[in-house]
Amino acid sequence: MDCQQCGIEIEDLARFCSSCGAEQRRSRADTSGEPVLTLRPVFVPFLQIAGNAPLFLFLAFWGCGFFGGFSMVLLQFLDTAIPTWLPFAFFGAAFAFGLPFLSYGVTKRTYARTVYTFHQDRLDYHEGFFTVEEKTIALERVTEVNLRKGPFQSRYGLGTILLSTPATSLGSGRASAGIRLRDVKDPDETYGRIKELVADAQAAQRRAA
Repeated sequence: MDCQQCGIEIEDLARFCSSCGAEQRRSRADTSGEPVLTLRPVFVPFLQIAGNAPLFLFLAFWGCGFFGGFSMVLLQFLDTAIPTWLPFAFFGAAFAFGLPFLSYGVTKRTYARTVYTFHQDRLDYHEGFFTVEEKTIALERVTEVNLRKGPFQSRYGLGTILLSTPATSLGSGRASAGIRLRDVKDPDETYGRIKELVADAQAAQRRAA
């Protein structure tokens, strides 16, 4: 879980933060009960390709120019009969079609293994395909809940919910940390439910203080 004071990752059952020494207050809500809300991101291939299209286009031109130019010089050095334009076409096509295909596969598997589990006092987050990330956020520490719906997301009835938590910045002052619940269905209803859970957890924490 994250420290309730500075946001650094600490042991789940730690009473004091190993970094700032702050005591970790526990909510009186039952933490061993059944989840009250479980969410999974919805994978829509078009959203993934459209959202990353500018990056794919840039990398396609870069791959075409860099690898194509290097191959052209090599072909001229070897004095082969292969046309000098062929490496540019080959690497351009490889990047233009290969990168979206690779991104599609990785994102699809990542979404399939991602789950957001809400309890009365916390959010358990699990995501990962190549790299697995697990995180627990105390709902009483959530400072803001935001809903974002892009034009393509709205078309498919999806949205991204952002839960912000306080964290100490590398410099002076405070920085924002948190988690993004990407491409969740029924975003308006889910957004309202999460705001209620956060408000209830914060009210319970105030009563326990």
